[in-house]
Amino acid sequence: MRVRLIILVTGIVVACLFFFTVAGFAGEEGGEPVIRVALLENAESATFKTDGSYLLLNGASGEVIGKPESGETWQVQYSNGKYKVLKDGSQVGVFSGPLALSAGRGAEVSVVASGGRTSTALVGEGTEVLTAGELRARLAKGSFSVASAGGTSTISAGSSQPFFVLQTGNEWRRFRGDLHLSSTGTGLLAVNKVLLEQYLYSVVPSEMPFREAEALKAQAVAARSYALGSLAGSAARDYDVLATEMSQVYRGMDWENPACTAAVEATRGQVLRSSGGEIVMAFFHSSSGGYTENSEDVWTQAIPYIRAKKDDFDWNPVHYNWTVTYDLSQLVDNLAKKKYSLFTVDDIQEVERTATGTRVKKILVTGREINGRQVSYEIFNADRVRSAFGLKSSYFTMTKSFDASGKLVSVTFNGNGWGHGLGMSQYGAYGMAKAGYTYRDILSHYYTNVEIVQEYTS
Repeated sequence: MRVRLIILVTGIVVACLFFFTVAGFAGEEGGEPVIRVALLENAESATFKTDGSYLLLNGASGEVIGKPESGETWQVQYSNGKYKVLKDGSQVGVFSGPLALSAGRGAEVSVVASGGRTSTALVGEGTEVLTAGELRARLAKGSFSVASAGGTSTISAGSSQPFFVLQTGNEWRRFRGDLHLSSTGTGLLAVNKVLLEQYLYSVVPSEMPFREAEALKAQAVAARSYALGSLAGSAARDYDVLATEMSQVYRGMDWENPACTAAVEATRGQVLRSSGGEIVMAFFHSSSGGYTENSEDVWTQAIPYIRAKKDDFDWNPVHYNWTVTYDLSQLVDNLAKKKYSLFTVDDIQEVERTATGTRVKKILVTGREINGRQVSYEIFNADRVRSAFGLKSSYFTMTKSFDASGKLVSVTFNGNGWGHGLGMSQYGAYGMAKAGYTYRDILSHYYTNVEIVQEYTS
C-alpha cells in the first residue's frame, strides 16, 4: 500500500504526520503502481546530490547513514561486497548494504488553523485532508481552503517535490522518487523507484518526437501498457525496466515537457488489454516505412495483437528512400559486431521476405575466415537482419557491385522506415493525429483486437 499522510483539522488542532519508508514506496492495491528503473548497471560507483528531504538508509540494518543536504555531493563505491559511502569526498562509513536514498513524500505545505496556529509537513499529491472526520479536499497543486467546525484552514503547496540528481556518464540528471543501490556481483546497480505516471512524464517526451496531442496520448497509453506488462516478468530481477531503448527511454525530470505531461494525465491509468485479457506489451518504433509486421516475422514469437498493417499515415521525408553503401571492410566490421566472424564477404543473398513482402526476413552471407576456410551464415528473423548490417530497417533492396574478376566490392541498401516495424509507428501516430484521428483510433489501428481499460485511477 502507498503510505498516505492524513492531516486532521479541527477548530484549533492540527495533526501532521510525515512518513519515510526504508524499502521505498509501493502503489496502493488497485492504485498507481511503482516501477523500478535501472539507471546504472555494473558501475564502480554512484554519485548523487539531493534537493529536498532525503535519508540515506542501510537496507541491511535499517540504520540512517545520513541526511543529504542540498549542495552536498555523495558517492557510494562498491568493492568486495561492501559499500563505501563518502560525503564531499570524506568517508562516512563502510556498510554491508544494500542502500536506499529515500525521499519525503511531496511538497512542503502549511496548515493554518483558526486561532493562527500553523504546522508544516511534507506531503504529496493525493494527500487526504480530513476535517472532523469528513473528507473535504485532496491536495493536488496550488492552495485549498478547508472548512472546519472552528473556522477555515488553508493548505498551500510550497516547495517542489524532492528529487535526486545522479551522475550518468558526463551528465547530471534529476529524478523523482527513490534511489536504491545494490550489488550485481561485479558492481553497483542503481535503481530509481518512481510512481508510474511520473516515470511516464519523462518516457513520453523521450520517446515521441512530436507534440500533437492525440499522438502523445497514444504514446502514453502504449508506454504505460509496456511498463505494466514488464512488471509481470521482472519478479526475479531487482528492476523492472531499463532506462534505455532496450526497454523505454527514460531521462528523468529534465526531459519532461508540459504537453507530454498533459497527455499522461489525460490518460492516467489507461492501458491496453488484449482479447485474452492480458496487458498488451505495446511495442512501438519510429517509422514503419508503410507497413508494420507480424511479430513472428521480425522476432520469433507470434503475438496475437501484433499483426501486420498497411500504414499509409506513416509517410515522411526523413526515413523513406534512405541509402547506405558498405564496402567489404565495412560489411565485415558490421557483421563482426554481431558475432558473425568473417575475414571477407563473398556474397549476400536474400532468402525470404516477411508476410507483407516488404522486409527481408532471412538472408544468406557467404565468405571466408582468416585461414581461407569458406563459411556461411543464415541470418533471421527480420530484426536480426537489420541489426547485422547496422541498418535503419530491414525494409530494403540490395544492389551489389563486383569488380572485373567477379569479386564482391560493395553492397548498397536502399530502404524505408526506422526500427523493428512492430506495433505503433510514431510517425504514423503523428500522421493520424494530424488527420483528426483520436488516440483511441490510433491504438486500435496499430494493435489488433485490443481495448483501452482503466487499470487504476489514483
